[in-house]
Amino acid sequence: MNRLFIALFLTLIFTGCSSSSIPTLPDNSQSADLNTPIADGDYFRGDMSLGVWEVEVDLETLKANYNMVRSASAIGQALPECLLNTYLTATPCSTCMRMDVIGFNYATQRLTLSIGVRHPLAAFNPGLPITAANRADLDVFNVMGIIILPKSDDVDFNYLIDGTTEIETDPFKCTNPDGFTHSLYDVVTDPEFLNPNYAEPISTLNPFKYYFTSLDYRRFIQGDPFEMHDFTFDTRKSMGELRFYTAFRASYGQSATWARSVEDPWQLGSRANPKYYLPEFCQTEAYDVELDQTGEIAWGDTTSTAEISVKCCDFQAGMTGIGRPLMEIDDQNVISYTSDVSKVVIDIPAISDTPFETTTRISGTGVPGDPYEYALTIQNYLGATFGTYPYFAIVEDSRIFEPVHAYQIGYLTIDYDDSFDPDLTESLGWTVTTYRGEGWAIVDEGAPSDNVWDESNGGSYGNEDSTRLTSPVFDLTYSSTMPVLEITHIYTTADRWDGGSVFLSLDGDTSFDYSKAIPVFAGHGYDERLDGCNLSNTLLKGKQGFTGTSGGLVNTQFDLSEARYHSNVCVQFVFESDANNSAVGWTILNVKILP
Repeated sequence: MNRLFIALFLTLIFTGCSSSSIPTLPDNSQSADLNTPIADGDYFRGDMSLGVWEVEVDLETLKANYNMVRSASAIGQALPECLLNTYLTATPCSTCMRMDVIGFNYATQRLTLSIGVRHPLAAFNPGLPITAANRADLDVFNVMGIIILPKSDDVDFNYLIDGTTEIETDPFKCTNPDGFTHSLYDVVTDPEFLNPNYAEPISTLNPFKYYFTSLDYRRFIQGDPFEMHDFTFDTRKSMGELRFYTAFRASYGQSATWARSVEDPWQLGSRANPKYYLPEFCQTEAYDVELDQTGEIAWGDTTSTAEISVKCCDFQAGMTGIGRPLMEIDDQNVISYTSDVSKVVIDIPAISDTPFETTTRISGTGVPGDPYEYALTIQNYLGATFGTYPYFAIVEDSRIFEPVHAYQIGYLTIDYDDSFDPDLTESLGWTVTTYRGEGWAIVDEGAPSDNVWDESNGGSYGNEDSTRLTSPVFDLTYSSTMPVLEITHIYTTADRWDGGSVFLSLDGDTSFDYSKAIPVFAGHGYDERLDGCNLSNTLLKGKQGFTGTSGGLVNTQFDLSEARYHSNVCVQFVFESDANNSAVGWTILNVKILP
């Protein structure tokens, strides 16, 4: 029963309520009104929740409210022998979580919050008696925070987190993930735990951070200040308010009564001089999981492959367990059972129904500066086409009682790469609207794959031409970075008078924004504004465009940031000429969309 009280003590001292404006300035006092009995000398280690807070941020005023979430029924299910009413109605530590607004970018709608947690107890005071609050043996380990966002109806990415359990996650709303965890999976998946005031279930598992103030031993130490980490949210779909939960958990190793000497192993220890077995109590999952991809998956090609490198460290890397529970006379740097990285899995539902996995380590010792490295070959078995596809990298640890996992999210992108072969799927869907002149047409320049789009059907353009080439519809809903339109082209026109430009539509080919050309951010840019033609069905006069001579083949990259989160994106190439002179015109050899 005492073990449960210890777990309950650390679980519930974080209970409290707070409502404030941002920046949040907490009461820095440390509570000492704790009536938890001192535990017996039995070995105890376990994972527990340190607290769950509901957060609401008004995106117009940048004011926030956050409240401690309590659920007697959910915690009671986990610890059925404990009477929790007293603990759930007390507020011994209302200021253990802190949140500050770092900034809000109105152009990108990205909000950055700094969220942190601290130990609820003050540092041990040796001048005072040892009590439930004044003791040195309540440092904790593996303090972890996660962000829990409401379920998104338009996001459906499901991953296997332990080989059998599937979770749904939105990998786009939090833009700086450093990994995932299922340590608080019950909190994430059980609406009764969070008592939400809205209907949809909380089923989106999001990035975690490790919180620790002792870098040497990854301990969260009594009396230390807040440990803060920044989280950046893309709020474009948040409808004026960002709402989420933040939850914390820790591992607790109660070993104070083990502080005994080898000479007299049964001498009682002191809670002022705890003996923590390190790294037994330290981070068990792998950490610093990094992903890198070599090669590209090709559009629709079921034989195309790429290689993903997974690098990670493990706090217990290379250590051999002693094969039994720790005892008082054991060295503090041993571990009970071997705990090391044993397998790496890559789950990419878009390209394969079966996850890719390996147990073969290429290199590394698993320590900082020399991480373990694994390599997995992925293949486009399902023939996935253009798009951005999130995936999970799962690093499994071989702990004897049950495997533990670390997760990192990656993004597989398959580019739209069109060389204008009418026999290829990606070349379908282009449309041409011509008001005057020959108009855009695919021209075969001889060799295979030498098809080009030419605005005068392979000849020279005439006077007062006006023709528009509209792309297929692109879905950029899940673009993870700035989407890019890239073209390879060549042109020769009457300088300033004749030329072409590129425009964007966010509703298919229904309407284009002709007020401005899509901005160029790299490569060969627009030459100057066009004087253009005043006849009907012309629109380039006064617009930026490609005019004069390109000086040969050139590459231009356009910024499609405005198209992020849109599923009906089209681009349009417009060419126009005035009533005087003509030339070879504008030819496009290749079009790419990099999502």
